[in-house]
This record gives sequence, structure tokens and C-alpha cells, in this order.
Amino acid sequence: MPHKEKERNLIYSGRLPLPDLKNIKIIQIIGPSGAGKTTLISTLKDNYDLCEGRVQTPIRYTTRQVRFNELHSENKHLDHSEFKNKIDTGEINIYWNRQLTENQIDFFGFSIPKNINNQIFVLSGNNGITKGINISHQEIRTDNILTIGVFADSEVRRQRIIERSPDIYKNLPKEFSKRVQDPTIIVDHCHFLIKNSSCTKSDFTNTFLTIIKSILTDQEVPHTMGLHQTEGE
Repeated sequence: MPHKEKERNLIYSGRLPLPDLKNIKIIQIIGPSGAGKTTLISTLKDNYDLCEGRVQTPIRYTTRQVRFNELHSENKHLDHSEFKNKIDTGEINIYWNRQLTENQIDFFGFSIPKNINNQIFVLSGNNGITKGINISHQEIRTDNILTIGVFADSEVRRQRIIERSPDIYKNLPKEFSKRVQDPTIIVDHCHFLIKNSSCTKSDFTNTFLTIIKSILTDQEVPHTMGLHQTEGE
């Protein structure tokens, strides 16, 4: 984790070289369970006009089980054969998988329109993306994808996961432990990271919106937000 004297800072630079922000077509949000990915997607939906109508949050296809109290507007659940069929027909053109337990592999993907034009698509990912992402879209390349990582202390995430998914906490102890103890060092796979522990929800979401608006207006992310090179996580 960043040094204690820097905990007041909300935003950090990751270890991936920053792409040309003028060419960004995809922004993918990654981070462990309970870090705040869904919160950021909801923030974009609530600020559609602020984002000039250019920022889209497509529904995510997944083969994982439906969670307790899940927002169905974020995910469309498929079985494995349905998911594969959408890949084969080209409907799902960005996808990856995540293995939580020895016998459980979940798939996730998105359907991005053929003609992107001037739009930017923000995708809610997870740390499975760090193992590799499959892209079949003609306009999307790795150099026009910006990755934003979100992170929070494990105890903070533990409480959030219990509140969000009590069924996993009670019935699937191995999966629950895997989610809380996610060992992925996301700083190695991100361009920016946002901390979501010692700040208010509005600070967290406003930090994210500032990054989005900076990209839309071809400006650098303000250094006054505490941007500095992350020394570790």
C-alpha cells in the first residue's frame, strides 16, 4: 500500500505507460471485489449529461451466478453455451475469464458497437482482466484502452462484500475468502489507481469524474489531486 503520509491522496499513477488520451476508446475499471467498481459505473449513469453523452456504460455479459440484491441493469447472465455462441457470432467482442476456485471459472464480456465514432465505452471489469483480455473488435487495440484500478483496504472490502453478497459469505466460504484476499497487484496493470478507503463516497466518485472529464476535454489529470508515482500496493 502507499506510504501512510500519502494516504490523503486519492489518485496514484500505475506502472503502465500512459497512452495518448486523445485516442482512448475504452476505459476499463479493475480492482478486487468490494473496491468500488459498481459505484463508479453508477456514477457515470447518473452524470450522463456531464459526460456530454459521449461516455457509454454497456451491459456486461457473464456466466457467474446471480448475486443477492444484484443490480440487473449492470449484468446479463448467460450459461456457458450462450456465452460461447455470442462470441462465435461476434456479438461479444471483448471478453475474459476469472477463476475463483479450482472448479469455478466465470466468463465476462461486452458487446461494443461496430462503429464507435466519438464515443468512449467504460467497462466494469475485475482482476481476471490482468490475466489477459480477448478483443475481436476492429477499432479497439490495447493502445486505445485506459485502465483505471480501484483499491481499498481488505477489511473495508470484507464488510462491503458481506453487505452486498451475504449468500456468498454464508454458503461459499472459499469463494468469499478468495474475494477478500485477492492477491493481484493491480498497480502493475493500471494507468491510474483511485483509493476508496479513507475518503468519502463523493471524493471517490468526483476523483473518477475528474479523470473522465480530463479525457473528454483533452487535458492532463490535475496534479493537485495528489497524482504521484505509486511505490507499491
